[in-house]
Amino acid sequence: MQYIGPQVSAVFSPEVMDYKNIKGFRTNKAYIRFNTENINFTIGRESLWMGQGKEGTLLLSNNAKALDMIRISSIEPFSFHPYFHKWLYKIFGKMDFDFLVARLDKYDKIKREDGTIHSGYPKLIGIQFTFRPYKNFVLGLYKTSIFGGGGRSEDLKTISESIIPIGQTENTGTAKEAGDQIAGANLAWYMPNRFQPFKLYGEIAGEDSANNLPSKESYIVGVLFSDIFHISGLQTNYEYLHMNSKCHCWYKHHIYLDGYTNRHFIMGHFNGGEGKRGILRLKYLQGIKRDFTIAWDHFSYKEDIDSFIFGFRNRINEHLEYKIDSRVNKNYSWVDFGIKWIF
Repeated sequence: MQYIGPQVSAVFSPEVMDYKNIKGFRTNKAYIRFNTENINFTIGRESLWMGQGKEGTLLLSNNAKALDMIRISSIEPFSFHPYFHKWLYKIFGKMDFDFLVARLDKYDKIKREDGTIHSGYPKLIGIQFTFRPYKNFVLGLYKTSIFGGGGRSEDLKTISESIIPIGQTENTGTAKEAGDQIAGANLAWYMPNRFQPFKLYGEIAGEDSANNLPSKESYIVGVLFSDIFHISGLQTNYEYLHMNSKCHCWYKHHIYLDGYTNRHFIMGHFNGGEGKRGILRLKYLQGIKRDFTIAWDHFSYKEDIDSFIFGFRNRINEHLEYKIDSRVNKNYSWVDFGIKWIF
């Protein structure tokens, strides 16, 4: 349900789930959004996708429960004045920003500064700046930081160090360490042409920090071909994920022993913190009415697992749509059927 006024919008999206440990009624989206000039102010619950990955992202995705947050973001790209700030305009081009503060669901194990274990509700800060120095090139810098909860500090000094980690002691769990931080960069390069338009994209991020810089990097690279054979809506995409397996540290932390999660689901890539994954997907979109997808998914960690994926979504009318998703591999098979009523 959505109401849109001249400067205020409200969204409420309930769901009934019966999937593993997610059962019963839940609210996936419920927020109020205010806009003024070129800035959106959002208060409520919403899923965010921070990064360029199509199959998943390293920092924030829809894998976990939606975040309860306050968010400030740009509506349209903005820039420095091309005459009064000529060089800044050339360097940064068009820009976007996204900033949020969220309260995560209850963590069972949070280590305090004195080493004792407590439960509580940590906070999450997310930041992303995106620059377009050239028309078809996008560069983004992004970061998330978990802090507070379980009696740990949530004062202004901790918040500022969560945003800019300067002067803090790392990997100690003491009061001088703000919390769990992940940061990195993402990019996309569009290649429009008459024969076969495509896009190259990727992201790289470091889990926690070393000397105030990201370390223990993991990355995503991908390529997307659109309108194949000049058929509108027909596209294919290959995406490769490489998690840093040397440290066994991704989505884990010595303070937040529940990991980088919200309601026990990883907030980043659904793959988890180990292994490599390559996904080849063919998709055909017929506007907003329906889409078809088939895919091959290869996961490699302690063993190689190949999966075949099929998906179909169809909007019957302006109020009702259904979807079917399935996955088959040597270990398991499943079919997921969903109905959405739009009112």
